[in-house]
Amino acid sequence: MSQSIAECLRKFATFDRLSDDDLTVLAGRAHYRELPKRSVLFRDGDDDPWIFCLTEGTLELVSTDGRQRHIEAGTHAAGYPVSALRPRQYTATALTPVRVISIDGNEIGNWHEVLMNSDFEVEEIEEFEGFEVRDEVDEDCERILASDLEMPSLPTVALEAQRVIDRDESGVEVLARLVLNDPSITAKLVKAANSPLFYGRGNIETCERAIVRLGLNTTRQLVIAFAMRDLFTCEAPHMHSRMQALWQHSAEVAAISYVLARHLKFNDPAEAQLAGLVHDIGEVPVLSYASSMPQFANNPEAISELDSRLRPMIGPQLLRSWNFSEPIVDAACNAEHWQRTGPEKPDLVDIVITAHLVSHLGKAQALQMPPLKDVCAFNKLFGDDIEPEQIIDLLAQAQDEVDELRSLLCN
Repeated sequence: MSQSIAECLRKFATFDRLSDDDLTVLAGRAHYRELPKRSVLFRDGDDDPWIFCLTEGTLELVSTDGRQRHIEAGTHAAGYPVSALRPRQYTATALTPVRVISIDGNEIGNWHEVLMNSDFEVEEIEEFEGFEVRDEVDEDCERILASDLEMPSLPTVALEAQRVIDRDESGVEVLARLVLNDPSITAKLVKAANSPLFYGRGNIETCERAIVRLGLNTTRQLVIAFAMRDLFTCEAPHMHSRMQALWQHSAEVAAISYVLARHLKFNDPAEAQLAGLVHDIGEVPVLSYASSMPQFANNPEAISELDSRLRPMIGPQLLRSWNFSEPIVDAACNAEHWQRTGPEKPDLVDIVITAHLVSHLGKAQALQMPPLKDVCAFNKLFGDDIEPEQIIDLLAQAQDEVDELRSLLCN
């Protein structure tokens, strides 16, 4: 077996500088490892000593900021160890059954520095065949950033609600007159005010009384959230379903953020709900742009690549242009920053990060994400003594609340 491993290792550029004797010794300290489809080889942030060489199958690498790459055995990109830098910069998941050669970096002595310095990271993949999508996206990114991507405007009713509440002399009557111009939002505010989710007791029927019960600040957050639904639309058929899925995901993260914030007695659960709702807002103008470009019509991988590169920059820029609070902007910047530590005291960003992870539990996307217990935000919110299963139980008990808020946002 060691000889067959040696022959296989010789095909990897990293090992071609070793003598036959050295390669034979190295092969004697390596072994094959087989993984079934959807299993995780390693996770972003891991600091293990193992070096992996892909010999069969296809791996998906996902970085902290959401960038994705597929590495298929036998291609040029697979001719190097998979993400050998420490700590790991990516999460590697098997898209198919895979076979890798595993080498313990602690056992390879003087070769270790050579192997580490020969690492082939995902950043370099664009140079090789099979990754034309990256080149195409590079051109689009340059064009978009050079010409200023067209940004959507905050819906008028949301913008006016902000202005009304920010004026000290304005009160419930002024805000009610504004909201009444939009019958859909009026109906949703009244429904929210009667909901146990917002401590509604007794039936109310007027917009003004709904605002009194909710309070000006919660009303503002809800009006903005209800109005934003109109932004998540696209006329292009191939993009419509993707935009709708984005809204559904955003609404779910918003609902979980609200429930977590209320359970943890944060000052403003409605702010947590809004932060969760806009955590991916940068994707909206990206998808709108992609819908108008023929090269993206049947190329979901290129759309995902474009989105992963532009969304982190565009989202905060867009929220600041809408005069959103800096904590909400910060939450959009760091919603997928799983290893963020931040301030010692738990903050809004920690809630959104945790809600984002929880929203994917039980879904395929969870394979690309770290376990809750390995995420700083989760541990800051709940401490070291609580297990993720307890939080899952908590949210299961609060599922009616999550569903109710999600229904308010989506229907």
